[in-house]
Amino acid sequence: MARRKLAKRSFADIDRGPLGGTIFEARKRRGATQAQLAASIERDRPWLSDVETGKVTHVPDEDLAKVAAFLSLNLASLKTARDSMNSKSSSPGPAPPSSLSFTRLCMECGYRGEADAHYCAICGSELPPSVACSHCGRLCPVGTNYCGGCGQSLNPG
Repeated sequence: MARRKLAKRSFADIDRGPLGGTIFEARKRRGATQAQLAASIERDRPWLSDVETGKVTHVPDEDLAKVAAFLSLNLASLKTARDSMNSKSSSPGPAPPSSLSFTRLCMECGYRGEADAHYCAICGSELPPSVACSHCGRLCPVGTNYCGGCGQSLNPG
């Protein structure tokens, strides 16, 4: 049985959004690779790729400042592009089907990640282990004694 080769999307087919498009175009004009830019801002290349393709929309101010410096861009313009993307919806990313089936909560942007995720799919931050409150289902950082939502004890027994 012959394998069908998947066609790769062209650069023109990617909806990068205002932030990703700005960063992508400036990086290309400068002649820098994703790896070079990512290293300069102390991030990994896959995270930068996700920013450029619009998968990551919450980029911390510190990272935007580093990108702006490396690419000689206006920081205020980058913040405006980021904020315009994030203001379109009140919650970042798709809502999980059930908060009880997700056990990692991003402390930076509040996104609820899957149990086996190590980094936030929205902002790229490292995800701390979380525990779901048995009373209300709210995700709370491991080591917390009481739920921040309902006040119920998170310690069994």
